[in-house]
Amino acid sequence: MFSKLRFGGKSISGLGPRVSLLLAAQALCLGQAQAADISLAQALDKTLKGNPELAAYPLYTRQWDSRRQLAKQAPGMRLSGAVENIFGSDQHQGLEGVEVSLVLSQVFERGAKANKRLALVDAEAKRQAQQFERAKLDKLAQTSRIYYALLRGQALQNWLTGKLKQEQQALNRVKQLAEAGAVTAADLARIKLQLDETQVRRIKLAEAQKLHSLRLAQMWSKKLSSKEVEYTASGDMSKLPAVPSAKRIKKALAAAPDYLVAASEARMAEAAVHLAQSKAVADVDLGLGVRHLEMSGDQTLLLEFSMPLMQKRRAVPEVANATAKLKIKQQEASLQRLQLGQRLQLLGSSLKANQEQIEQLQGKLLPQAQRLESESEKAYSNGQHSLLQWLEAQSQVATLKRQLIELRSDYLLKFLELERLSGQRFAER
Repeated sequence: MFSKLRFGGKSISGLGPRVSLLLAAQALCLGQAQAADISLAQALDKTLKGNPELAAYPLYTRQWDSRRQLAKQAPGMRLSGAVENIFGSDQHQGLEGVEVSLVLSQVFERGAKANKRLALVDAEAKRQAQQFERAKLDKLAQTSRIYYALLRGQALQNWLTGKLKQEQQALNRVKQLAEAGAVTAADLARIKLQLDETQVRRIKLAEAQKLHSLRLAQMWSKKLSSKEVEYTASGDMSKLPAVPSAKRIKKALAAAPDYLVAASEARMAEAAVHLAQSKAVADVDLGLGVRHLEMSGDQTLLLEFSMPLMQKRRAVPEVANATAKLKIKQQEASLQRLQLGQRLQLLGSSLKANQEQIEQLQGKLLPQAQRLESESEKAYSNGQHSLLQWLEAQSQVATLKRQLIELRSDYLLKFLELERLSGQRFAER
């Protein structure tokens, strides 16, 4: 999507002594940090491999194997014992009439409870996987936003460099006219003030670029480093991706990360309903053991059986609660899909509007303003226009160029949001 953009190596020899000295000082300061070009694809790859939050995800996935094993486990066997008639009865005193029982029992689950528990664990695992995919896309989008901010700053630096050069040339021109007595001292002071203001803006922008570079590096840095790297975005804002068709955007809705998370939560709620329904089927507890009669010295075989009564009625509240939660999650998933569809549709329309504004500004307004500037400069030299009229024409060209940069930056950010919400890549990186 992007090709190389370099602005740091431009010659400053033609900008005049005031500007050249300032830019040389900036270059000396920037030279203290290690410079490196980076593409958007490289930045995203570094984030995927090095982001600390994304790197922690495998730690969470390890729990699911043990939770699946736990869900499949049947109830454990129980060993129980009883001592009866411990104080004797009638003619048998003390331990003579004691009866000792030892029983080994097992609960047999009915209603496929183990399968329902396993299905719930699987649904929870899938929900976490969808949440991770969404988190991963959010991190990539955050990296892209920082990268685009860096790219925008570079475009503004190029813009300011051209503006400084133009203002320096205007200053030289006015100085020549002042020496000939054709302009006033106020005209000369106005030009110098405008030049100084542009220089201050360039200094502030250079500091902002350092912060963008640092924020970009922090997206994949796992530890603080004393070695500072100043990144340069190797991209071209003039080469914008095409707006995807409405049909393609609508098709991408089914794979939107926010919708997939909501849908996975609905499936998890559905699995919880099935588990609650299985609890309406009573489990059976069977026991097998022996009883020793101390009085006669005989042993008898015991077979025990037990199961809870009215289990279906007892399970009704839990089933009703789980069913209500399922309906809520299903409604939330449907609402999420509707809202995402509306947001994607709005983004698509907004991108088209942005594209039309860019084409109008770049193809019509800017050329007209540049012609007006050229004519105003000639008219000023001939004494037909005032300095203010010439400066206004220059300012209009500069303003339109700045608007073009902002429109392109806004377009890239909207396109990024379209890809983040849909979970689809509509342009090559």
